[in-house]
Amino acid sequence: MGYLLSQQVLRALVEDVPEEHPVKRWLNRIKADGVRDTEIFISVINLGLLEDAILRFDPGNSGGRLAFIEQIIKIPTKFGERILPLTALAAQKWGQIRNQRDDEGHLVVTEVSMLVATALAYGLILVTRRQDWMTRLEPIGLKISDPWDAAPRPPDPVSPAGRQPNPAASG
Repeated sequence: MGYLLSQQVLRALVEDVPEEHPVKRWLNRIKADGVRDTEIFISVINLGLLEDAILRFDPGNSGGRLAFIEQIIKIPTKFGERILPLTALAAQKWGQIRNQRDDEGHLVVTEVSMLVATALAYGLILVTRRQDWMTRLEPIGLKISDPWDAAPRPPDPVSPAGRQPNPAASG
């Protein structure tokens, strides 16, 4: 079983986030479990989205844009044959999920649904921030690994006295 990185995950790796970032912790954890680089893939869709990100970069931040581009140009070499094309089977899967709607009732962004379709076509686990609409695709085989799910969460806030606030007392 391999992994297909979503755009969020790939960008976190490209932007060289700190080691405590959820994506870096996820990557370290799966590598400790024996997953090899050869089992981690991206899609041609990711490359298109990265190109789009370059073109949308704030022109006033030329230093940041240059640093971002320097990281992006390494991706084709780093992933090589692990850059997956959009195959006929992936296109067919995409057609099946194309009309999925997100939690607000909007159609899912095309690029996201194409990554989902690619993961399904290749039998890969999609590494992304889980979205509720994706769970509807689990019956047809979508498997998701969410690096942010494994991240420690802050405790729920409570009132200074350690109790839940009493709405009747604020009156």
